[in-house]
Amino acid sequence: MYIPLIILVIIVWFVWKHMRDAKERERLLQINQLMLIAELADKEEQLAKKNAPETHQENKKPDSSKSSAVVEIVGHDDGYRHTVETYKNGVLDGEQMQYYRTGKLSSKVTYINGKSSDLEKFYDENGNLQREMIYENDTRKEKTYHKNGKLTSEISYINGVLSGQKRCGPCKIYNEKNGNLHHESYYENDLQEGVSRLYYENGSLRSEEFYSHGKREGWGKHYYENGALMSEAVFKAGEATGKVKRFFQSGKLEAEIDYKKTPTVEGREYFESEKLKSNWSKTCILTAKCTIEKDDKDETEYYESGAVKSVYMRRCHYNSSAKKDEDSASKKGSYECGAIEYEEVYESKELVSKKRFHEKGELFEGIFLIKYSEGYISEVEENYSKSMLHGAIKFFGRGKTLLAERNFTNGLRDGRTVEYEWDGRVKKKQNWTNGKLLEETEYNYWFGDSNKAVRSENYRKGDNSYSWDKKYYESGVIEEENIREGEKNIFKDFYESGHLQSESIAKNHNWIMEYYSEDGKLTIEKHTDNNMLAHGVVRRYYKNGNIKSEGLYDHGYRDGSTKQFDKNGRLIAEIIYDKTKEVSKKIYDKQAKEKFDSTLPFWKCLKCNEGHNDLDFTFRCQCGEALMGCYGSEERV
Repeated sequence: MYIPLIILVIIVWFVWKHMRDAKERERLLQINQLMLIAELADKEEQLAKKNAPETHQENKKPDSSKSSAVVEIVGHDDGYRHTVETYKNGVLDGEQMQYYRTGKLSSKVTYINGKSSDLEKFYDENGNLQREMIYENDTRKEKTYHKNGKLTSEISYINGVLSGQKRCGPCKIYNEKNGNLHHESYYENDLQEGVSRLYYENGSLRSEEFYSHGKREGWGKHYYENGALMSEAVFKAGEATGKVKRFFQSGKLEAEIDYKKTPTVEGREYFESEKLKSNWSKTCILTAKCTIEKDDKDETEYYESGAVKSVYMRRCHYNSSAKKDEDSASKKGSYECGAIEYEEVYESKELVSKKRFHEKGELFEGIFLIKYSEGYISEVEENYSKSMLHGAIKFFGRGKTLLAERNFTNGLRDGRTVEYEWDGRVKKKQNWTNGKLLEETEYNYWFGDSNKAVRSENYRKGDNSYSWDKKYYESGVIEEENIREGEKNIFKDFYESGHLQSESIAKNHNWIMEYYSEDGKLTIEKHTDNNMLAHGVVRRYYKNGNIKSEGLYDHGYRDGSTKQFDKNGRLIAEIIYDKTKEVSKKIYDKQAKEKFDSTLPFWKCLKCNEGHNDLDFTFRCQCGEALMGCYGSEERV
């Protein structure tokens, strides 16, 4: 009865022992393989340092043991070749080839007696030639190729190296579809010099411009695809000067702009019949800080018969001595017979009132549709009562998508205005009354890392006496808020948990800034000037709310008293500064007795036990640990 059981146990023991020995042999084999791979990887790294494929330098110290051999360096766990090198007389001589993990050729360089040749080739993982580098003296010409094999670019560099490279010499870009030349230019020290030409896909010249030290200089001309001149201009130091002209394909003048009378620029447009289509003049004056001081424009449009079609006038004056900035415009349209067609009034670039009339002067009633064949807006629907806009104006995009809706009452902007994104999200909201803007909110959207829509909001009152900006996390929690009320500005930052992170209040060109931990505890309080430099009191706090340090600053410099306290609020040190220069120092023991000895440390590191004299606000040792005060002569380190 027991004999079969004993035999079974013996059999099971032998099977288990055999499996255990097999696993041990497999483990030892894996260890040997890993050691071999590591040894080969070290050799590969050493050779790679000597023979970096893109540095184009001489292999000065080849392994003398490789008198004549083809060396294969295995650099991947799956056993695929990484690099194959050919040696003669101990130096690289022949082809050096690198491979992808898939076994496809990655690059190929030919060496002659330890020095790479003038040609290096690089391939993508599909085996297509991707890049060629050709060396000649101190220059390097680089050619790149499209996946279809067509040449895409030829660029020359000086110094022949990849680091610190600068374009120098001819630069050519080719069309990926047919290989025709798309753009050619010339560079000196990485700046465009001489002629630059662009070409159409069929190879015909598209534009020709001249450059000097990277800026357009002299004539610049653009052409139609049939070779006819499209436009011409003269440039000086990158800016247009004199007259800029645009032509119809027939060769007749279409438009001209005259820059001779800067800051006033004048322009004219023509029908192909050579009759005047419009003329305009624009005056733009900038302040020393490049903000607009004056931006006026007058424009008259004509029918081809010569009758006036519309008259536009804009007056924008900013930063003037007037009590209030001016930003207004008006436009009056006429029928070809001379009768008034419409009248528009704008304030701050917003349409505030509009009237429309019939050709014979009758009052206009009902809906008026305006259709556009090109552009962002395809159709505008206007509602009129007694020739005055009354009700909604609707703006539609392609496919009858509603993009904006504005409301009017008896010709004046009144009520709600809403603008939309193409997907229906609200872009802007406004409230008007009797042609005056009461308030406006803008919404901006973008997509975060999780491809989720993130938004920001901007609100302002019509008279700009109050406004705010808000930005949100992807989760929808507010991230930033900026409130402006008169001369007072309040900036707030929030943790993603919704708790306040910092608050900055600006008034009379000075700031009060407060920083909080995520649990709501005040950590820093400081006063700054308009340049955000500490000016006035700067305080830091312990987690229990007691002051940790308190110092006076003058436009970024320590000036006056700087005090340090322990967690219980006891004064432990005070230094007096005069424009960052230390004037006096007082150190106190646990009994609040003055113990002045600037040569002895009064801070001790909890981690490395090193003593410190530094009163820097960071209170950090060089090892990174926070410092703790040790007071009384018997406790000083």
